[in-house]
Amino acid sequence: CTKYNKPDHPRVRVTEAELDQQVLALFDRIRIEDNGIRDWFRAVLASKTQDAQAETRAQRAELQRQETLIAAQQDRLLNLRIDGQIDDNTFNRKQTELRDRLASIMLQLDVLNRTRDENAELASRVFELSQTLRQRWLTADYAEKRKILEIVWLNCRLVDASLCPTIRKPFDVLAEGPLVPESGGGGN
Repeated sequence: CTKYNKPDHPRVRVTEAELDQQVLALFDRIRIEDNGIRDWFRAVLASKTQDAQAETRAQRAELQRQETLIAAQQDRLLNLRIDGQIDDNTFNRKQTELRDRLASIMLQLDVLNRTRDENAELASRVFELSQTLRQRWLTADYAEKRKILEIVWLNCRLVDASLCPTIRKPFDVLAEGPLVPESGGGGN
């Protein structure tokens, strides 16, 4: 550390092996040990992904239907103008309105195509990463370790000889442990 000789800098030294042990302990908190629970979690993620994809398909179909309707309205508007049934001002005003609505729908389609499927895939990949952090850490070089820490941790402080990380979402939820207490029977 470049500030080690400053008067207010702590004199604590932590070896790489000690840091590795602390990092691995934190990664172990994130990992779900029970294979059954891990498989259940994967199944829930897959189900949610399928549900999200079905909802995305329905929204996409509706937006495409609206796009088709607007295109038909633009054709009718043009035919009315060609037939002389509407004046230039009315045509221009309506044409601009339809063009703006069409642009809005196209933007919604673009966003829809990107976000839902990407988020579903990302959730699955994040979970798989969370379950293999220990193995990845043990085989990683320094650059890969840094990348892993940047992905999992938002920030980290060293208090005395202990790491105090701020864990990024959604890893923080996994690190907190089971969301539902294990039932032990004997309830009222």
